[in-house]
Amino acid sequence: MDPALGRHLRPHDHVGRLAVRTAALMQAAGDPFIVDYWLKNYERVWADDVDELHVHFNGQTDPELVAFIKDRVTALGGRFTTEPGRLIHGQATRKLVEACTADAVLLIEDDAFIREPGAVAAQFARLEAGEADVFATPRGGMDPAIFEYACEKWANEDLTSPEGNYGPGLWPCFVFARLADLMATSRRFESWAWSPGQTIPGLEYTVPASGSAMCTDSFTTTAFELRGAGLRIGPIVQYKELWNQDLPPEGAPWFHAGGLANGDFLKDVWDGGGARADIGGTNEGLDWAHRVWWWRRIVDSAGDTLAHLQPTYRKNLARLVDLTGVGDQVEEWTETLLPWISWDDSGD
Repeated sequence: MDPALGRHLRPHDHVGRLAVRTAALMQAAGDPFIVDYWLKNYERVWADDVDELHVHFNGQTDPELVAFIKDRVTALGGRFTTEPGRLIHGQATRKLVEACTADAVLLIEDDAFIREPGAVAAQFARLEAGEADVFATPRGGMDPAIFEYACEKWANEDLTSPEGNYGPGLWPCFVFARLADLMATSRRFESWAWSPGQTIPGLEYTVPASGSAMCTDSFTTTAFELRGAGLRIGPIVQYKELWNQDLPPEGAPWFHAGGLANGDFLKDVWDGGGARADIGGTNEGLDWAHRVWWWRRIVDSAGDTLAHLQPTYRKNLARLVDLTGVGDQVEEWTETLLPWISWDDSGD
């Protein structure tokens, strides 16, 4: 880590406004309805919390849909990039990070939403004030031998988020960090396979030469590099509502629905979206029912947006429900999930 980068952001130039330039870096998996829904949340809740919006629309090849999302993003003053051949999560993160020139960034995904105006700005203010060098949610996401070594190496650090997520890695969503600190890493934000004899940067763990390859998940090695550079990680809650389920009595500033990139309901020939048949009544089925609830909400909230594509979307969504057998479980989520939506998400 270059010591010239400094440990803290600059102080406020006046009360209520950060002296640094901030940016939200959002990557999307190519579903225009999800991205449109996310942009409504951004526009209606927290557009004033950041100076810049960068959106990477990943894996969509239809020129009409690419143009639609580009127009939506640019109309909000955002910067738009796209990739017809879908990049994996970490590769898309690298494109966003390397194209940004802001001082501090929020890494966020298209199924992560802000509930409270000012919440993002307040978190950037904590970063600026030097409460920590990076704010993110701890996780595992690595080979067990790597996990054990990393936990021992950083045993004196707080590796547990307020809601109980534990580990020396970090989730790649709801990451608040200085851009310079991310740029000073290898920028290998993706999952990474390590061959016998290779040494993991930041962690300085060498995969045993006599063993087999080991893996780290998205953003895990970046977490090692940040920790290895001596940066202080401040654990925060990303409120993944599938885990938390009920909205906490004190509320939540944001949440991560999770798993919504698994659907592609605009295909002429729908391939099942990776779901398994007849999982209704199981925990796996509960997870898919949760996703179906959100996909229905998203398309039902679209109004006249891409109206000519909504029948195909709904038809393939219904096929998913029939395949999995989770129909009875979908509506069970309504009472739980509605309180998480704090903004007007209608298409009007």
